Amino acid sequence: MLKLLILISITLLETAKGNFPVPERGRNLSGYWEVNLSKSEFGQLDPAQAVAATIFIYQNDNTLQMQRFFNGKPAVNDTLVMAGKPSIVIDRSGGHIRTSQLLPSKNGLGFIISTKYKDDGSGKIKDFERMETYSISEDGKALVLLRTFTLPTGNITVKAAYDLVDVNIGRQTSYFKPTNDYSGKWNISLEKSNLGLNNVSSVVTNIIIVQGDKNVSIESKFSDESGSTLLLPLDGSKFQRILDRNTKNSYVKFSNKPPKMLVYTDGISRVKSSLQEIYELSTDTQTLTVHRLNLYPIAFTVKTVYEKSK
Repeated sequence: MLKLLILISITLLETAKGNFPVPERGRNLSGYWEVNLSKSEFGQLDPAQAVAATIFIYQNDNTLQMQRFFNGKPAVNDTLVMAGKPSIVIDRSGGHIRTSQLLPSKNGLGFIISTKYKDDGSGKIKDFERMETYSISEDGKALVLLRTFTLPTGNITVKAAYDLVDVNIGRQTSYFKPTNDYSGKWNISLEKSNLGLNNVSSVVTNIIIVQGDKNVSIESKFSDESGSTLLLPLDGSKFQRILDRNTKNSYVKFSNKPPKMLVYTDGISRVKSSLQEIYELSTDTQTLTVHRLNLYPIAFTVKTVYEKSK
C-alpha cells in the first residue's frame, strides 16, 4: 500500500509490481512542480486552459499518482500503472469518457501518458486524443511537458516548462528543527509575484513572523487590514481555530534540504477546505517566497514574493 500526502488527500491504493524499475534519484519525477510561463510555448491557446498551473507527482516502482491543478477548477487525479491496464474515468459533467495509459519514454528520462476522450452520448464534445510526454532534466530540477492534441480539425502541440518547488512532497513525514529563522515583517512585492486569477484584495499583502524555541507565530494581513494569526507548535502538533462555526486545524513542519517552512491547514465541520503554504527564504534572508495552494473546494495557486521591512 502506498500513502500519498495527507495534504493532497489521496486514498490508499494497492499497487501492482512489474518490470518498471525504480528510477535513479535524478530521474524520479516525484515532487511539487510549478509552471514557468516564460519558458513555455502555448501558441494561440490560453495558458490557464492549456496546461496545469501546478502538478503533484508521486512515482514509486511501476505506479504513478498525479494530481494536476488548473486555476479555478477541481483537481484532476490519475493513478496509473506502467504499461498496465488503462484507467477509465467517466465525467458526466464534462460529457466524456477519459481513457488513459502510462507508457515508458524512449530516453528513460520520464514517461508518456496516452489519453483518449470519447463522447458519452450527450453530444457535449467531439472525440479526440492527447499524447503527453514528461521529461525531466539531468539535474532533476526542471520538467518539460509536450502536449499534443489530435483533433478533428488537426493537431495542436503545446510545450510547458515546470520548475521543481519541493522534491520532498509526498515523502517527508518527520518534523525537523528549523535551520533558518523566518522572523520579520514582510511586505508584498507585486512585480515579483504571480497572483494567477486572483486580484490584490484577495491575497496576503503583509506577514509578521515571530519564531521562538517552541512556536512560530504567523500573522497574515490583507489589503483591507483583515487577517489571521497562527501560533504553530514546532513539534508538529495542531493549532486549532473555530471561525464562524468552522473548525480549522493548522500544522507546521520544516524541510531542511532545501530549507523550507511548510504550513498545512484543513477545514472541517460546516465547510471542508484544504490549504498548503510553502515558505522559502532567500540566501540573504531578505526575500520570502510563499507558494499557496488551495486544494479544496476550488483549486488555485498563488505565488507571492515578500521583501523584509528595514
